[in-house]
Amino acid sequence: MLTAEYLNKNANLKRDNVLLKFCVLCIGCTALFNTFFLLYTRNSQRIILTPSTITDRMEVGAHDASTGYINAMTREVINLALTYTSTNARAQFRQLLTIYASEGFQKAKGEYFSLADIIEKGQSSSVFYIQDIVINPKTQMVTIHGLRRQYIKDEKIEDVQQAYALVYVIQNGLFSIKALTPMENK
Repeated sequence: MLTAEYLNKNANLKRDNVLLKFCVLCIGCTALFNTFFLLYTRNSQRIILTPSTITDRMEVGAHDASTGYINAMTREVINLALTYTSTNARAQFRQLLTIYASEGFQKAKGEYFSLADIIEKGQSSSVFYIQDIVINPKTQMVTIHGLRRQYIKDEKIEDVQQAYALVYVIQNGLFSIKALTPMENK
């Protein structure tokens, strides 16, 4: 009788041990599934921006954005780069450099600060009126057409149609500029 009772308890312990192993395995699988699902969700999430100055719906993902967001950022970049006076040019260029991606930063920094020196010495100012923005999300390039007016000491010296190419990148939901260059007039 004691032997049968001992064998029965031993068999019950083995069954309990198998059940506990199964529970630990289920918890481990659930943790792995949860980890991969969270990584997928984090990379595919979208942020919807609705500031008071924006009337359109804008979305920014990990590596892409809506055309409304790219349009708004393009207008911000163009205003910082091409609309300035001799008193605010250096501050605007400094703010513009915070938007630059690391690969284009050093070149842009040298160009904008040397331009700021020329602007301050010459007491010049510039205004750029955007007329058309063409966004190409596949190449991550924006073409901006507009009218650029330049002044020296409140006297207009130039009124020219100009086009600019803005190459951008979106990494982890952050809009960055790779390059902003004037295009040849045709």
